[in-house]
Amino acid sequence: MIASARSFPGRITDVRVLVRARVAKRVLLAVLLLLAGLPLAVSLSLRTLAETALSRQAGDFNALITSVRDYYAPGVDLYIDTGAIADEARRIRAKLAEAVSPLDRLVPD
Repeated sequence: MIASARSFPGRITDVRVLVRARVAKRVLLAVLLLLAGLPLAVSLSLRTLAETALSRQAGDFNALITSVRDYYAPGVDLYIDTGAIADEARRIRAKLAEAVSPLDRLVPD
């Protein structure tokens, strides 16, 4: 015979209270774990934002330097090749081409 809720009213109420207490403990534990993980989530989010901002700034700065270099490079090459220091530039280039690096000295022929 199956017992009904009317025959054992105290036991069913106790079971319901115990189940609610367990659920409440689990919910409380979950909330505490989420709150404990919140600083970690904020830290990771800020790190990502900082990396993105620095990467964007580095790209912009690289574009600026490249544009300045591209603007002045033809004039500098023209000055070196046709100016008074053309002979000196050729001498330095030849000397650099003949130079032996320290690493080449370590490797036997």
